[in-house]
Amino acid sequence: MCKPHDDLRKDCRLMEFNAIVNKCLRKDPESRRRQLYIRTYSVVPLNEECGLIEWVNNTHPLRQVLIKIYKEKGMYTRASEFKPFLSKDLQKEERLHMFQNTILPKHPPVFREWFLKVFPDPTSWYQARLNYCRTTAVMSMVGYILGLGDRHGENILFDSTNGDCVHVDFNCLFNKGETFDCPELVPFRLNTTWSTQWVP
Repeated sequence: MCKPHDDLRKDCRLMEFNAIVNKCLRKDPESRRRQLYIRTYSVVPLNEECGLIEWVNNTHPLRQVLIKIYKEKGMYTRASEFKPFLSKDLQKEERLHMFQNTILPKHPPVFREWFLKVFPDPTSWYQARLNYCRTTAVMSMVGYILGLGDRHGENILFDSTNGDCVHVDFNCLFNKGETFDCPELVPFRLNTTWSTQWVP
């Protein structure tokens, strides 16, 4: 895929860094036993404004997956309905109260349903769940160390063939998100699907 109007040099360097992390994980006996890894893909910057990115087949953005499930359940909420909660006139405590009591109840955890639908066989479901846990956990740790921001629902993809978590768009590094007009305060996005997460 050719991506214009974007400097992909950071993405390329981060993919190289992730390849080194994978190499270290393979060398460590405990990491190797747990089969920990980061899902990588090729990035080739052509100049400072464009480049080529390997197309990762069978991946779906988290946002697209969740919206589809919420629509099927008749629970979809349009973004325009949340504008009142984004008012700069609200105090921090008011925002927290609205988030906990208005927004969260409208968005119960439903991501597990995607796994049940895409991986109906118990064996494939269990393997996909493990792959999801492993790739999400490792990328969360690496993202925290590198100060990776801009982790919204379009930048976190999931592979429908094996459950892998695939992160894209690595332009916001080294805690750059903390300098935004609306600073990113969450250190990493750990998308939990079940009440307990573990990697055997």
